[in-house]
Amino acid sequence: MTLMDDVLEELEQRHTYLASTYAPFYMCSVACHLFNLHNQKKHIYFEGRNLPSLRLHLLFVAPPGWMKTYFLETMIRGPYCILGNTVRKTFEATLTEAGLIGTIGTVNGVVCVEEGAAKEYADGIIGVDEFSAITRMMNTQHSGLLDTQLLSLLDSGYAYKRLAHGKIEYNSQFTLWGGVQPARYDLTSGMGRRFCFLLFLPSRQDAENLLTAWHQSKGIAPDKGQLEKLWRKLRRWKAEIKEIEKLEFDEGLLEEYKALGIYPFEGTLFDRLLLGWTLLKGVEKRVFVALDDEGARTLVNREIAWRRQISIGGEFRQVIKLIEDAGGEVTRSKLMQDAFMLGWDLQQLVETLRLMERMRLVRMTKEKVVLVGGDR
Repeated sequence: MTLMDDVLEELEQRHTYLASTYAPFYMCSVACHLFNLHNQKKHIYFEGRNLPSLRLHLLFVAPPGWMKTYFLETMIRGPYCILGNTVRKTFEATLTEAGLIGTIGTVNGVVCVEEGAAKEYADGIIGVDEFSAITRMMNTQHSGLLDTQLLSLLDSGYAYKRLAHGKIEYNSQFTLWGGVQPARYDLTSGMGRRFCFLLFLPSRQDAENLLTAWHQSKGIAPDKGQLEKLWRKLRRWKAEIKEIEKLEFDEGLLEEYKALGIYPFEGTLFDRLLLGWTLLKGVEKRVFVALDDEGARTLVNREIAWRRQISIGGEFRQVIKLIEDAGGEVTRSKLMQDAFMLGWDLQQLVETLRLMERMRLVRMTKEKVVLVGGDR
């Protein structure tokens, strides 16, 4: 069994819904995080004669109450989390840009430096349940507010910020896992290019399945023996990554990416994703990354689909999915019930439908909402 198999087995025993869909992305991110720390010290892999930051940041896009917090907590929070003590980590319910990078202020006239999470966990994983700063910066309506300092920190790891009472300057190689609600995000922006996106647009069936999984998990205590076995395997894996001497990428990846319609600004992200998957399958001193197995193709195709859906608009895709699940048309009252299930209010639904109608994505009658093309 591979390390990924062991992780999935643990999650299945916890009755984790959609574990095989989302957990591989988290573990790929962990693999990239560990290798990046190794590469920052040993300088074994370069890009364009520069030492790259090989981190794979994750952003889970889902409505409130739909798995974002669960996966973060299951992976990195508490004494029985999947990662155990393999990496330094922290879980934050919310985090502002200042809370991440740090700031300088005064107290009774005395200059005080408030250290940010990025410096405190410079070699760790930072999980943020709801990162409003990310949402603001990637929203196409506020693209002018992009913060270059945060972009630099997520890209190269270099933090520099000059404030009225001094400057903040340091290097941090933390990996960020965040959660945001569905909206229309500009993936060509600096922020959008720096994240691997996970998307969950739930259906009524998902609601029933998730409720069942929650019910089945009641009374399930941690299997400490199995967890210790998993943690030992994680520690061995971490040690093996520290012994890597060479990293190479298959020359054929370029043609694969072209065939898949991957944009130039996305190539780096998919390289990182495939690197993580390769390390999960097994670690050797010479690592060769290729798109050469079903698991890798599944991850890549899934990420491509999620990114395209998010670029269209998460809210639009959610409404389309609800109508598709109903057979291509749905009564207004039924659509309203399903929208409320996702935490929407009436105004949000009405505004979204009006915009979708103007874009000719749906056609509305007095009683129904019909997906354009779905009634053909």
